[in-house]
Amino acid sequence: MTLGKAIGLADLAAPNELEYPLKVKWLSTLDGSIVTDVLEQHQKEDIDFPGYDAETDPETALLVPDPWDELYVTYLIMMIHLENSEIERYNNQALLYADQLQRWKSYVVRHHMPRGVCAIKF
Repeated sequence: MTLGKAIGLADLAAPNELEYPLKVKWLSTLDGSIVTDVLEQHQKEDIDFPGYDAETDPETALLVPDPWDELYVTYLIMMIHLENSEIERYNNQALLYADQLQRWKSYVVRHHMPRGVCAIKF
């Protein structure tokens, strides 16, 4: 999923007046935590993630691939509800987002050895 597509889908699902740069910042924060909390733990090489800003091309691919990339839309909707003080809606989206993120993390853990661990060959 691309940066622009995630924001567009979230705006369709949860119409709002929030500025585009704020949503880009949220996605940058999310992908930054994905790099440090998941990918750097399970990749062989360091990942250079400079982050996103308002000048980032909307066609920039986000880090979590399909079929788990719906978590970006859920995350943005969750943050929109938080920003609008819609706490019940925020809580519902937070539960959905946590489940989607955990399913993707579980996939990564199952398919990629932790960094620094080498396979034992017999």
